[in-house]
Amino acid sequence: CCLRWLNELGLRRMSGVIALGRRQLQRLQTYRHWNPAPDFAAVAPPWDLRPIHRVDAQANRVLNRLSCHGKKVALYSGNLGEGHLFAQFIDAARWFHNHGRMDWLFVFVVRGSGRPGLEVMGANLPNLRVLDYLPESETPDLLWSATVHLISMKPSWEGVIVPSKLFGALQTNAPVLFLGPLDADTAAEIQMTGRGMSLPPTATGEDVMRALDDLAEPAWIRAPHTDANAPRRVAEFITR
Repeated sequence: CCLRWLNELGLRRMSGVIALGRRQLQRLQTYRHWNPAPDFAAVAPPWDLRPIHRVDAQANRVLNRLSCHGKKVALYSGNLGEGHLFAQFIDAARWFHNHGRMDWLFVFVVRGSGRPGLEVMGANLPNLRVLDYLPESETPDLLWSATVHLISMKPSWEGVIVPSKLFGALQTNAPVLFLGPLDADTAAEIQMTGRGMSLPPTATGEDVMRALDDLAEPAWIRAPHTDANAPRRVAEFITR
């Protein structure tokens, strides 16, 4: 209630709002002090215009450090906080391990409140690694180490958070697996770009396993994608 009151107070004083997706805009429009004027809001998804150049596998410092050449990498990179799921990813890693499938390595390069629980749940899995954030200079190596990028969101967080990690992942040729509400902005972006698939929060570890095996097929490899339109839309909205 306190946070909603603060949001209401802010909306009364704002000249305009930039939403990070359609779902976030819909959530904002439920506030009492929302300004219904058509020029009060603009929608601009997050973007990542860093030069994330391709890094071939043999030269990839992350793959070399993890000694995982020949394995497929399911990569979760970024914040693992209150709004993110991870148990199903661990269940999938456990399923692969229990069935003698050591061709997948689950790599979490994370900080956030969810990390301690992740470390406890995955402590005995040899096919799961948890790392701290890497130097910025290794960002291309990290993102290009993925066979599949992992993104997640808990139910009821749609429109509250819009994971920006998707937009770095899109600068590689690897597909994305999103675990979260199917009406979230992230799911919509993945569907629009054709860069992966989404599973609902009720999905099981076996559902994640099957999705990963599907996404590892060569048919899912795409050319890197960067949307440079969002910064322009923000600039035009601010200067209007």
